[in-house]
Amino acid sequence: MKRHDRACRFDLLKARDRIGGWLCEAPLRRAPNLELGGVAGRLLVSGEAEFHYGEIAGYWLSWAALYAPNSNLMTAVVKWLDRQWSGPYPAATRIGARADWRNQGAPSFDLAMIVRGLADAAPLVGEAACSKAAARIAGWLDRMVGTDGRLDPWLVLDSVGFPDRWSTRRGPYQIKTSATLLGAPTGWVPNRILRAAEETIDDWSTRGDEQLDWHARLYAMEGLARVFPEQRAKIGFDHAAGFLPEQVGSSWGRPRADIQAQALRLLCLDPLASDTIRLQLAEVVLAHVSVQGAVRFWPDDGTANVWCAIFAHQALDWCIYRQGIGGIRKPDSRELI
Repeated sequence: MKRHDRACRFDLLKARDRIGGWLCEAPLRRAPNLELGGVAGRLLVSGEAEFHYGEIAGYWLSWAALYAPNSNLMTAVVKWLDRQWSGPYPAATRIGARADWRNQGAPSFDLAMIVRGLADAAPLVGEAACSKAAARIAGWLDRMVGTDGRLDPWLVLDSVGFPDRWSTRRGPYQIKTSATLLGAPTGWVPNRILRAAEETIDDWSTRGDEQLDWHARLYAMEGLARVFPEQRAKIGFDHAAGFLPEQVGSSWGRPRADIQAQALRLLCLDPLASDTIRLQLAEVVLAHVSVQGAVRFWPDDGTANVWCAIFAHQALDWCIYRQGIGGIRKPDSRELI
């Protein structure tokens, strides 16, 4: 084994464990004007949560169930989600964020990730508490079934200034939304929503190339990996650039941590994928990891991004497994967060 390869593999182990330790504590820290139990989407340079994020709470519950089960912490997050969704209106998408257009409605993608997190937490927190919160969310998802029987991406409450972008339009990325809902425990999601999820997958399953943002296209691939686990992801990796840019086909830009980690996870699901590309992507992910285990959205970002940390931790763990040096979990599309 080359010295560089040995060093890279050692760095993978160290970075994974640093991120795991950071995720156990930092996203749940108390912050002024934010409730106990919420999960931060991003932490400021000071270490305080910039806002709480329901989607990321769902991701965190799924991550904790796999890598750091703690019934007390997970119960606090489930109770927080239940409180947020107990009112007559949907919970804000980014709670505590200033003037964020995402708080003008509720996205079906985020709600699906919350339901998934609640399902993953149920064995540790209790079926009753988790299914109760999921039922509240399912009531809003029901309002996102379009007139054509497919899932709408958003329930828009205030259309003034609401942007037109990939995440507010229908698209292949909704395969992940739909596959996640179809994986919910029996009885948690009404049949009307499940039928809409099936129709949505049928509509987009062969049209992933229409998604021109890598983040969104990788979401589509993640959904397909759950629905068709034997299907190999096709990722056009540019060896010259050494990373995936934000836009498909672009030859310039900076690497985003979430995109690199998403691609690495998909390549780790495929035992026949190029080990060279896996390690090249892993090195890009490592460049985003701080000494404390926080993961930066951009390599030079001063803030700490929680969903990037969750994706990166799972990606590095799966890469470590493929290297045969001590992965905690075997790559499994059913566990793809």
